[in-house]
Amino acid sequence: MLNGALCRGVLYAAFISSGLQAATVVVGQPPLTATGNCDPFGCPALFGLGTYQQVYASTAFSSPLTIVTVSFEDTQVHNGGSQALGTFTLSFAYTSKEPGMLDLTNPSNNITSGSQTFYTGTLPNLATGTSGAPSLIISGTPFAYNPANGNLLLTVVVSAPSDQLTILYLDEAATTGVTTNAYFGVLDGVRVSGGNDAGGLVTEFASSSLQITGPASLATGAVGVAYGPVTFTATGGVGGYSWSATGLPNGLSVSAGGVLSGTPAVDSQGAYSPQFTVTDSSDDTASVTLPLRINASLQITGPSSLPIGAVGRAYPSVTFTAAGGTGGDVWSATGLPKGLLFSAGGVLSGTPAAGTLGVYLPHFTVTDSAGSQAEVIGLLGIIPKL
Repeated sequence: MLNGALCRGVLYAAFISSGLQAATVVVGQPPLTATGNCDPFGCPALFGLGTYQQVYASTAFSSPLTIVTVSFEDTQVHNGGSQALGTFTLSFAYTSKEPGMLDLTNPSNNITSGSQTFYTGTLPNLATGTSGAPSLIISGTPFAYNPANGNLLLTVVVSAPSDQLTILYLDEAATTGVTTNAYFGVLDGVRVSGGNDAGGLVTEFASSSLQITGPASLATGAVGVAYGPVTFTATGGVGGYSWSATGLPNGLSVSAGGVLSGTPAVDSQGAYSPQFTVTDSSDDTASVTLPLRINASLQITGPSSLPIGAVGRAYPSVTFTAAGGTGGDVWSATGLPKGLLFSAGGVLSGTPAAGTLGVYLPHFTVTDSAGSQAEVIGLLGIIPKL
């Protein structure tokens, strides 16, 4: 492959965290003199390239990050070349292989775990990178990388490549201590492979911004009723999330793992606007404020008494009411005389059947969405039909 205006390269890798601070990790500094690599984005067809791989040592990363954009820069060569045509698939995975130790017999042997497709398609046009130099900038499906789980492996698979007349060269690293590459393909009908003896390409990995993804809202709670648990979620940043909250009612708390739970204390009913904050390992933060309603404990508010009924005559309809609790009330009753019914909506009605003359003490119960209950015993007299 071309090296030094030839093609073998170390990619310069800068990982930018989200949020207020921009944490950058350079994997493989470019050399002082112009040295570039046209593999794998400039000259794959020329060398029969089918697969390119590059390993980054986990020691180059101080913390986890979620990769959403990969940029390959041309800060030194400035040859004005164009990227190759064809379909490119970029994937990330964890590898146990160290720089300079990639398996050159089969690229799949270099993948240990967590392989995920990042991008599939043609290459975008060159754009101005963060250094001000022409860059190949590719955005894809976020990949969460944690250096504690192993080295990072980039795999580029090229389908039906077609080189441009002016070949693009990208920066390569001066040393092989933290990153090297390997290539696999078929040239003139002969299988070819190589690598491990040069650095990789100058690459900038941009992390997504830290943001809270859930929940979108909070359910109503009630005094004395266990709340939740509700688990908060976040994406982006550099991982190592820790959660906190302010403005919660007495009895509720959020754990460092982002779980809201507890039991609202006596007299804590009311409307609240708690703020929930997640902090990543680089001390970037994201916050969300969600309205939270705590109702008083569930209680039956009406009726205060029941009208007298008569055998064989339609009983005057009575609607029961309740306050407090978490809503979604469902009613039930026991001990009613035959012929009377009590709906789930809390309506007592019907016609007392023959032989129901007497005095009754029916139990009326309301149950809210949290399973809390309130009960009242009524006094109901059934007299002969007048």
